[in-house]
Parts: sequence; structure tokens; C-alpha cells
Amino acid sequence: MPMTNDQTAEFRKWLARLARDEIEMFIANPQAAVEAGLRWVLPMLRTAEERELLALAMHELRGRDAADRKHERRREEVRWAITTLVAVASLATSAAVALRSFNLIPSP
Repeated sequence: MPMTNDQTAEFRKWLARLARDEIEMFIANPQAAVEAGLRWVLPMLRTAEERELLALAMHELRGRDAADRKHERRREEVRWAITTLVAVASLATSAAVALRSFNLIPSP
């Protein structure tokens, strides 16, 4: 979105009041214009490159979150499997003891 004539004039007046080192600081840190009250500059600070980098960073975070959730799901499945095996083994032991107590299974 191009700057309007009023915005261009306001920006030029603002730059004219700055010392050379302040203009260099603005070039290095355009956020200084926003901090100086030129709020309309804010949308212009987001270049296509910045948006692309932000999108890549967000994609990386989402990917890590998905991998973490998948890893946690697998960990829960392993816990469930171990718990199930322990329960089945315990049940089998209890059944064997009960059957031996009724002399249905000979003792070794």
C-alpha cells in the first residue's frame, strides 16, 4: 500500500527534524518511527521477507508441537501396553493359584 501525500509530507518533516545519527538509527531500527508517533508506518515495516521468515518459524513450531504430541501419544500407548501385560500376568498368576488351591492343576 503506497504512502499518501499527507503521510509522505509528515514523514519528511519528521526526518528533517532528526540529526544524521538519528536518521541512521531509524534506518537500522525502523521501529523508531513508530515509537516517535508515526503509527501508520507499522504495516510498512513488515516486508515480504519478514513475513516469510515468520511463516517458516511458525511452521517449525507447529511441526515440533505435532512431533511432541505424537511422541507423547506413543509413550502413552507403551504405558498402556505394559499396564495391560502386567494385569494379564497378574490375572494368570491369580487364576493358577486358585486352580492349584482347588487341586485342579498339579503342583510342579
